Amino acid sequence: MKDVVIVGAGVSGLTVGYLLAKNGYDVCIIERESSVGGLARSFYYDNFVFDIGPHRFHTDYHRVLEFIYEILSTEIVTIPRKSGIWLFNRYHDWPINASCALHVPISILAKTTIDHFFTKNNGLNANDNFEAYIIEKYGKTLYDICFRKYTEKFVKINPVQIHRDWAQAGIDRAVIDKDIKMGNLKEFLKSALLPKAVDTKFLYPFCGGIDVFARKLAKKIEMLGGKILLNNEVTGIDVQNEIITGIEYNNGEKIDSSFVIWTAPITQAAYLLNLPPADLKFISIICYNVILNGQPAKDYQWCYYGQDDVIFNRCSIPINFCEATAPPGKHGICLEVTCTENDYAWDHPEFLINTIKKHLLKTKLCEDVRDIESIFIEKIKDCYPLYKTNYKEELKKQMNGIKRYNNFTLLGRCGTFWYNNMDHSIKQALDYAENFVISGGRIENDIVREEFYQR
Repeated sequence: MKDVVIVGAGVSGLTVGYLLAKNGYDVCIIERESSVGGLARSFYYDNFVFDIGPHRFHTDYHRVLEFIYEILSTEIVTIPRKSGIWLFNRYHDWPINASCALHVPISILAKTTIDHFFTKNNGLNANDNFEAYIIEKYGKTLYDICFRKYTEKFVKINPVQIHRDWAQAGIDRAVIDKDIKMGNLKEFLKSALLPKAVDTKFLYPFCGGIDVFARKLAKKIEMLGGKILLNNEVTGIDVQNEIITGIEYNNGEKIDSSFVIWTAPITQAAYLLNLPPADLKFISIICYNVILNGQPAKDYQWCYYGQDDVIFNRCSIPINFCEATAPPGKHGICLEVTCTENDYAWDHPEFLINTIKKHLLKTKLCEDVRDIESIFIEKIKDCYPLYKTNYKEELKKQMNGIKRYNNFTLLGRCGTFWYNNMDHSIKQALDYAENFVISGGRIENDIVREEFYQR
């Protein structure tokens, strides 16, 4: 019997842990938070449930879909997508449609039309930064209106310092449905003015938050004899002759390991392995979970806010995913504010509460401040890997340092520094577990690493 220690009880860690436990491995998962789910965990306040932003299941991978149904069984519902964008101080459906054009200033429409004739869109721009890539694809006008402000607000640095990969990953995540073509200015305009009748649907637990998936996985792992240690921070990695022999946690306790699967931030692994630091950063978020009286003002599940005069980047409305997330006559709204851990807001998130209330009114998410019952603050560390222009070189340097430990593997969004969705993390874990079982654990890190250089 081989002992496998998994660091992180998010979607990746739980998926691979369940599959290995099912195949006879002794599995122990160490998680720093008080509940399972990682970035896909949920928060419960009496009868209210909030996810960390708009989590849902949508995938093109049949194998992933089968796995989701295996875990959730009949406790799942199919929901039509409804999302929006706050632009020019009003709401528009997202992806945009012809009605949006009716409310766009004529001068902007004219500039966008001119951009159409001068935008190269040949994919040959040698500059790898976000700004150059978007201008080449969509023109300067749309870049300034739709992309620059939102990106500056989200990442907190100049888009010139962001790699073009961030654009592709972000647009794919925002659009979701592959039938909606928005890869360049022509497709963007065609999609807006001549939209196809696309009915995008996604899956969600029928009762509770998105963490139902994680909690069911955790229960299955424990039924198979696996252990999940919550509220435990990993503080050390024991190494002998370039073999990981154990994991230390809580500044003293230790668990021996034949294999380690790391889904926590790659930067933490590198630090504990005494590797040279790399220029890899994560973006954290503060969730302001607002409880309000009455019904939601919008039927969107989530909405983007690119204007810099609104403090939050995105809102999500849990009751529009699942009615069971709030009692009758009330609803919740999750408002996301990105930050770094050195921000004043991170250390003093209550400082923004009055601004949050004002901007709820400004964006018409709330008609009267007296409808706000309470606001709960949740600080979520290391949510998004920040793709700076040098990230590929820095990631490769970090990966090469870790590669020499053959019984140590990175998985998941944070572990592999991959701006992905839940279905990508599940697929990666499924593929890795299959290879792990077939090889008896003799799996080269390159099997997982290859994905980094192709994305």
